[in-house]
Amino acid sequence: MGAATAYALRQTLPKSKVVMLVEQFDDPVHGQGSSHGDGRAFRFAYGDLNYAKLAKVALRGWKDIEKRSAEKLLYGEDKGGVDIADAAHPHLRDLESVLSKLNSKTKLYVGEELSKDFPQIRLSESEAGLHSKDSCVIHADKALQCLHKLSIDNGVFVEYGKRCNEIKVDMSASRRNIEAFFLDKRHKRRRSVQTDSLILCGGPWTEKLVRGLTIGNGYGAQRVMQLPEMKASLETIVYYGFKNDAGEGVPDHGVGHLPMFMVHEDNGIGPHGYYGLPVMNIPGVKVSAHYCGPIIDPDEREHIGYNVNTDDEGGKKLKNSELIAAQNARVQAVIDSCDRLVERLFPFLDVNKKMAVKHCVYTATPDHDFLLGPLRVAKSEDISAVGHTIPGLFIAGGFSGHGFKFAPAIGEIMAAYVRNYLQEAATRDSAAMGHLGIGMRFKGCTQFSDEPENAEWETIDLVPFLPERFAQKYMSPKVSLDGASAGLDGTVFGAQGIPATK
Repeated sequence: MGAATAYALRQTLPKSKVVMLVEQFDDPVHGQGSSHGDGRAFRFAYGDLNYAKLAKVALRGWKDIEKRSAEKLLYGEDKGGVDIADAAHPHLRDLESVLSKLNSKTKLYVGEELSKDFPQIRLSESEAGLHSKDSCVIHADKALQCLHKLSIDNGVFVEYGKRCNEIKVDMSASRRNIEAFFLDKRHKRRRSVQTDSLILCGGPWTEKLVRGLTIGNGYGAQRVMQLPEMKASLETIVYYGFKNDAGEGVPDHGVGHLPMFMVHEDNGIGPHGYYGLPVMNIPGVKVSAHYCGPIIDPDEREHIGYNVNTDDEGGKKLKNSELIAAQNARVQAVIDSCDRLVERLFPFLDVNKKMAVKHCVYTATPDHDFLLGPLRVAKSEDISAVGHTIPGLFIAGGFSGHGFKFAPAIGEIMAAYVRNYLQEAATRDSAAMGHLGIGMRFKGCTQFSDEPENAEWETIDLVPFLPERFAQKYMSPKVSLDGASAGLDGTVFGAQGIPATK
């Protein structure tokens, strides 16, 4: 999200404004966060119309990035996606209702009907699959590389290998009121940057970034409002190969043949089911049980998920060995759960032929909705009572599990927040990248045209994503973006990408 936000800021702010992206790792494609690998699901299929409309805005963004980078990022568009559940599950009806409002093509299959069009999957008589034509797969690694390259080519200053560990906000200053300190990991030096606006896109490190905030108003320190717990979890993904005795009649399970799929049922560990993708780079079908990995510290994960011995080479117990053993037991439980699903639904896959087992770190809010918008101070010492906004400081977090697909739209929303704060209109050649309207609504473009009357737009309600919704004493005040007193530009930082405008 940091890279998408930096890209959107650079596209929409005047060229006189400086945009910086600070990334704690040396390469934009790394395995330490939530955004790596060959595939991520893209779909309009949400039971919430707000999310479905957000996906439409994001799709226009991805296609624009494809065009500008001359790289193919979206795959399997002709096969779509399938949501699988008990035939009586109300969620299928909710999906069908939302998709119909978007004029999206759907087809409901019951039992063995699905195998006639998609022979890779076998449903029981009591199960149904809702096929949606607008689903596909995004190549995650390529998408990240494109976002970083486009950002750099357009003038974003990117600092790799720099980890932000402290942020100071001077509430009494009118310009350059935010100072962010970061450690140059390679040269072991501490540096800082002063900025008018900063967006925290820290992924699994978001809680640590917020804990590193110091807010002063000339009269003493203030505290940040109550935010939800956003614990990092290590999720497991299994790539399944094919049975040796399946014969020559094995249908193609590759992208463009097997649709991406969601399975809505209790997975034996939690209520959030499974998701899966067709074969892409790794020669196996990707399957994962959703939202059920062990809670971890993102900076201490090297012994988790790899069935390591909890003794070191000298026979001494590793620190926290009992915790590590419990975490690895949870990882194995996730793999076992995926095995059960594959044995039931995928007749040509072999649970004993795992082509790869991978891991990624999730960071989600308790309601699985995102955190988007300005951060606020707490009133006095009561962090559950929400005060005014912190000038220039924004957060974008809690995306894991279903956020990657929205990256271009999220970047445009966060860029619009910054532009409003800085009182800058979008540049003329970036009018398609949307704007904030009254009532905390974002107007995003789904089909751009040089003729304004031919452009298509969707309005996204941002209130469900506001960070203050988790504060116990929040009473939905009139939202002000404190637009008058800041300086000239903004900044994007990334612990995985914290965007900052400098």
